[in-house]
Amino acid sequence: MVVNYYGEIMKSQILISLMLSGVLALNACSMKSRPDSAAMETQPATPAQAAATESVADAAMTEPMTSNDEPESAETHQIVDLGTAQETSKEITTSMIMEPAFAVVRRTIPFAASKTTLGPAGKQVWNEILPLAIEAKSVHVRGRTDVSGKKDANKDIAQQRAVHVRSLLIAAGVPGSNIKTSYCTSCFIADNKTAAGRKLNRRVDVDLELFESRVNDLSSDDYKPVLTLTKQVGTELMIVAMQ
Repeated sequence: MVVNYYGEIMKSQILISLMLSGVLALNACSMKSRPDSAAMETQPATPAQAAATESVADAAMTEPMTSNDEPESAETHQIVDLGTAQETSKEITTSMIMEPAFAVVRRTIPFAASKTTLGPAGKQVWNEILPLAIEAKSVHVRGRTDVSGKKDANKDIAQQRAVHVRSLLIAAGVPGSNIKTSYCTSCFIADNKTAAGRKLNRRVDVDLELFESRVNDLSSDDYKPVLTLTKQVGTELMIVAMQ
């Protein structure tokens, strides 16, 4: 009985020793297969690993904004719009400065009594007017007469004088589209009771729209700025003349 008891004890001890040996062996195998953590921390990256890291960083920097990203601030847009407005303002101001100024001056062509074509005095004035009429932006021809003769006859004379001068302008090269033609039988500049007054009233007024700088070079005795002239009493009637 005693022998069997000790025998059982020995078997139990042997079994426990075998189990402990197995556990230790498994732990040793596990430690051998695990990488050295210190070696991982101190081991430098290979060239391939460094290139991969840079590629990932570049991709992150160049990646476009998603819908969750915040838009540009409103202040940035205001600055851009203000700059555009300032550029537009500069263009408009420059255009206004470069726009040439014009002025209208009047020269009178004299006519003989009851005549509708130019006489010697009228031709002399015509020769002076022609170069200006060619360079003018616009020309307004106004036929006039005195009170001699009947009313209907004076009307015809005033019209024919204006049409005659207009025809001479077109023949000299002034575009018909640049010429306005009218007449008036009561637009007097002098007293019709005297011969001298009636002589002044028998005329054609030619209004020339010229560059202001050009007007400054003309004789103020012969060319009168229309804006400074006294408004004449009378009815100005337009003439629709043929080209």
